[in-house]
Amino acid sequence: MKKSKYGKLNFRDIVKGVLIAISTAFVAGLGQSLTMGAIPSNFNDLQPIAIASLSAGAAYVGKQLTTNSEGELWKKETEPIEKVE
Repeated sequence: MKKSKYGKLNFRDIVKGVLIAISTAFVAGLGQSLTMGAIPSNFNDLQPIAIASLSAGAAYVGKQLTTNSEGELWKKETEPIEKVE
């Protein structure tokens, strides 16, 4: 699958953003459980986990929107130079 162009997202970017959000929620929840000594059970316990997950997913999507298909930050796509004979 091709990498997305500058300012665009493709299906691969969305899937990776969701996976990052899910894995962040898991790690944040595990860390909070170990710290508290109990499994998060109410909204107040889950709120920091949700915020961390949404932030991680949004950061990934933002990064994808500001890089081109070569991975260069804030640079538009370069047009290939055509060979003139």
